[in-house]
Amino acid sequence: SKKLTCEHLGDELVWQMFLPFEGYVTFEYKYYIVDNEWNIMTVIGPSEALGRGDPERSVAMALSEDGQWQADIWIPKQQLPVKYPSFALLNPLDLLRSRGVLMEEDFREGLVSQVRPECIAGVLSDNEFRLVDLAHTCGFQLIQLLPVNDTSVHKTWWDSYPYSSLSVMALHPLYLNLQAVMPNAPHNVKDEIEKMRIRLDLPEVDYEATMEAKLRIAKMCFDLQKASLPQDERFQHFFTENREWLQSHAAFCFLRDLMGTSEHWRWGALSSPTTEQIENITSSESQHYDAIAFHYYIQFHLHCQLLSASEYACRHGVMLK
Repeated sequence: SKKLTCEHLGDELVWQMFLPFEGYVTFEYKYYIVDNEWNIMTVIGPSEALGRGDPERSVAMALSEDGQWQADIWIPKQQLPVKYPSFALLNPLDLLRSRGVLMEEDFREGLVSQVRPECIAGVLSDNEFRLVDLAHTCGFQLIQLLPVNDTSVHKTWWDSYPYSSLSVMALHPLYLNLQAVMPNAPHNVKDEIEKMRIRLDLPEVDYEATMEAKLRIAKMCFDLQKASLPQDERFQHFFTENREWLQSHAAFCFLRDLMGTSEHWRWGALSSPTTEQIENITSSESQHYDAIAFHYYIQFHLHCQLLSASEYACRHGVMLK
């Protein structure tokens, strides 16, 4: 057997070996794809034999009986080495997969990163289901999400970093779809949502302004609905099922806002609250209970909206990861 040597070429780490040969040499690579009735797999590269990066001149691959896509390509020795960084998956939607990677046999990976909603006021709105529709139409079976957990530590744009969460359970208020929170909202609430949509429909998300507006409008909805929450069976079921973490999260958010900092070691006697202290802080008999219940309310609607999106994706054969 021959040993490979490792060498840095620019920013690439290349394992290589040199073999003398005459005539031609065969290299074998295996790729798998599903829903192949109308798909064409091609290989593209910078060399003449691979079409010089032009999809129209790329080399079509044939699907073998065992599910492998393969092609015989003659490349003159003087053109070696050859790189082929791109694969194109051409279907009736003219979807071009640049630098695509085929995963396991049962899944297809795509490079669609987002579908911009028409209404910035809603993140898990009906507009976002278009990504599921697109995935379903193209035969994709998996959509991988960035973390959607609450990151509200500093209450500034620093919190837009998705990998610094407060909780592995609590969802981020940024993703709250205000229209779905109160579909029959009074005109003044709908007017506020519309003003927000117009003001914040920007090329890039204004994180701080969006958070301020969403929480302010959500509080308007909460004030109108809080009296009916004790009779809301779905809300009560959600609270009962999630009470173990929900109370602690609400207590933390309340103390964070009260103390003006998320640095709990600065909260004096409440820096490490006991279970009894958390029960007292979140008691429905306390004067500040509305501030506690507001966090329950936010998490309840986020849960319902994400669950709705997940169920919609499931009905269309798409998983959210």
